[in-house]
Parts: sequence; C-alpha cells; structure tokens
Amino acid sequence: MKIKADLTEGNLFTLSDGSKKLLDGLAEERDGDSESSRLEIRFYLTKGEKGVPVFVNDHGKRIEDLLDQYKAYAGSNLELKKINPRRDTDEEELAVNDGIQLLNNAFYVGMAVSYLDTTEVVPFFDPSKSPTLEYDISRAIKNVLKLKEERQKVGVMSSLNVWGGPDPSNPMAMMNRGAPQQPAWYFIRQLQQDLNVERIEAAATEIPEDVDVLMVIHPKNVSEATEYALDQFVMSGRKLIVFVDPMALRDEGNNQNPQMRIPGMGGASNLTRLFSKWGVTFEGSKVVADFNYRLTQRDPLSRGRIQPAYLALNKNALNSDEVVTRDLGTIRLPYVGSFDTSKLATGLKATELITSSEQAKLVDGMSSQFNGAKVMDSFFTGSEDGQPTGTKKYTLALKLSGKFTTAFPDGKPNAAEEENEEGKKEESSPQIKETDNENHVCLIGDTDLLSDEHFLVQQRFIISENIAFVQNLVDHFGDGTLINIRSR
Repeated sequence: MKIKADLTEGNLFTLSDGSKKLLDGLAEERDGDSESSRLEIRFYLTKGEKGVPVFVNDHGKRIEDLLDQYKAYAGSNLELKKINPRRDTDEEELAVNDGIQLLNNAFYVGMAVSYLDTTEVVPFFDPSKSPTLEYDISRAIKNVLKLKEERQKVGVMSSLNVWGGPDPSNPMAMMNRGAPQQPAWYFIRQLQQDLNVERIEAAATEIPEDVDVLMVIHPKNVSEATEYALDQFVMSGRKLIVFVDPMALRDEGNNQNPQMRIPGMGGASNLTRLFSKWGVTFEGSKVVADFNYRLTQRDPLSRGRIQPAYLALNKNALNSDEVVTRDLGTIRLPYVGSFDTSKLATGLKATELITSSEQAKLVDGMSSQFNGAKVMDSFFTGSEDGQPTGTKKYTLALKLSGKFTTAFPDGKPNAAEEENEEGKKEESSPQIKETDNENHVCLIGDTDLLSDEHFLVQQRFIISENIAFVQNLVDHFGDGTLINIRSR
C-alpha cells in the first residue's frame, strides 16, 4: 500500500475544505447514479519532447499530483484523463480542440473540465502561479457544476467608467461611434468569469431583487431616492460593498479640454445619509499620508517622485483574523480616505480590515500628489527626536456587522409625488425598517485600488493583491466556496 505524504509548504497538494465541498456537491447531485454524467478532467502535459524546460516538467508533475488528490477524493464521480499531446499526434489535436495553448512551439500544459454540456478551460498553467493551482482547478470545477443562470448575481453601481466603452469624460468620443473603445476594468472581467455581473445605473432608485451582492463605486451627489434604494437593499439582508474616495485618480472632473484634466479633480464621494445612520464618518477632504507605507521612489508608478500618500501596504496593515485579508500581501491604495467609527450606531460592530501605520497623518490630496517632498517634511516639523509628529493610525477599510435600521424612518423620500405616465400613484414595495438578522456591509476608502494600473504593470506583471481582495469580499458575501482556496 502506497502512503503519500504532503510535505509541501502550506500543504499545497492536500485539498482544502472548499475543494472538498465542491466535490461533495457533485456526489450529492449524482447520488450514486452510475449512469449519470461524471465530471471529466482532461489534463494535457507534453512529455518526452525536446524543448520542454525542466521547470515546466516539474510544474506539470505538481499539477498531476494535485489532480490525483481530486480524483482520490471524488472517486467514481470524477474521471481524470492524462493526455500527452506531442507534436503532430491525435493527442495534440485533442488539445487544440479543447483550446489548450501551445507554448514555445514545443509543449502544452493545460486543462479542460467538462460536466454535462459545459466545459471550462485553463489554456495554460503558469509556473509562476503555483500557489494558485488549486484555486484555478476548483474555480473551473465550480463553473461547470453551476449553470451560468444559477451563479450568484453581483450588481455594480459606479460613477466611474468601469464598464469600458467610449470615454465619458470626452464629449467628442461619446458622439463619435468610431472613437476608440476603452476595455472594461480588469476586476470586472475577472468577476464575470465566475459570476453573473449586472450593471446598475449610478442614479438607480431600485435594485433588482435577484442581486445578491452590490458593489457601489465612487457614489457622488447621490440622490435621496438612490440612497433609499441602497438602504432597503441592506434592510433586505443582502450584502453591500462601498468604495468611496476623497480623490479618485480616474475622476478628472468635467473639463471638456483634455489638456486641462487633472487626476483626482472630480471631487470626493460619500453616502452621507447611510454613513451618518451607521455612525461612520468618512474623511472626504483629506487623504492619508503614511511615513512607513509610502510608495518608494524606486517604484515605477512613483515616476521618481516622493509619494507619501500613495500607500503600498503589507501584511502588517491587514487584519490577520479576517478571511478576506488574512492571507493577502501587498495592497495598493493611492490617496485613500479614512473612516471614524468612534460614534458607531447601537447594535453595530466595526471590524478594521486595512489600517495605516501609527506614523500616518491627514494631508491635502493635491499637495501630496504634486509636492510630496513638502508633505514628507511636515512629518518632522517640531520633532526633537527625529520621529514623525502629529500622527496616528487610521482605518482605511472596515466591515460593519449587526442589525441595521433604516436611515429613512419617515419612509421613501418623495413617495407622495411619484406618479406613473397615466397620472396614477405608483405602488412601491413596503418599507423594511430593520434587518431580520445580522447583516454585513464593507466600506473601503479608495476606488483606485480597482483600477488596472495599480494591480497590473503593462497588463502582465501583478504588483498588488488588490483584485484578490475584491474577489475575497464578493466571495465572502456569497457562498464562500473559493475564498479559502484563493487565500492558501
């Protein structure tokens, strides 16, 4: 009898509870029916060919070992096929038909997962991403087991152009159908791979009932009717994630002259009525500068400038007790705002997710962007021992938990004035005054962490775990299957 011990760091080849949960769901669905369709994994790894690097062979062996763990746990519910697609063979034709990517004109290392009439493909297992192998495999399994229409629905309400298309800040581009189209932000494309993502207009006064989680990004000049819709969304027990910002770099204001646009000139965002009801104050006129977490001048994004308010936070700034942050590394927050929960509403609890160091202070955003050296000097003004003065720790992202009560005790604003086209009063849903059970809301003091340039360099090199943080938030508020796998 062979006994296989997992001696890898972090037990990378011992299945996590999340992966086992997926396979348990498969077993329940098949219910011992040997005639029903099994989950099929086709693993393609080129062996015995010249031109295959040694590190690729080693990487392939690790994937194979991990897939053996899936097979061992799932038993007859899973069929694992290991295929060696050498050049000019029938096996290579299978790989091509499954969409597996040929590397260096020499080898394949990828996977296709099929169940019923659905197939998910991992075209190439990147050796530099070995720690995410189990996540990539389980993500594919989850997507084939769950029909697209059954997937969790996430709504995204944003005043920023996260969906791509013509640049809304350029009136000529908006009128010119032939103008270049901007792609959707990377985080949107990532969420769309696993979830049903629905666009919710920034001025929406109703949130569709089938939206499970709602992301609100840079809410500016929000009407009472929109805040009421968000209030009732929380009252219904659904999950809200809010990204506000004192100086969103992607918001350049409404100046029609492109040469006059300055990143961050669009003004701060807030949800004043809801935050006030919850006992949370967001500092929208100042950004957090941090002596310890400032971006170094060696970083490409600093452009050689001193950037004390562009924060590159490490694990010490992240809550190690919370599943959404405990296993993340660097989070980048440019010109982030801060939250004060000293007057938190009765019945609510605030849990810090991301904090500054103790050597941080509030400063003017534009000054810190264009005159960072002066801001850095201010840390030492009046200090006799050479240490920063006038500083303290700030809360940059948090989770609210507890029973929420409505911020609109008098009911829906302007309800008496609402009429349909025939002049008859519209019937609105009955107001919910408080949540039946404990609910959760996440607040993040920055929107730029969602932007591609603070996650990817040249669309190739990952420089932060901003998107993993966002995915963790959404998954934490959903079924939670993938979050523990992603965080391993």
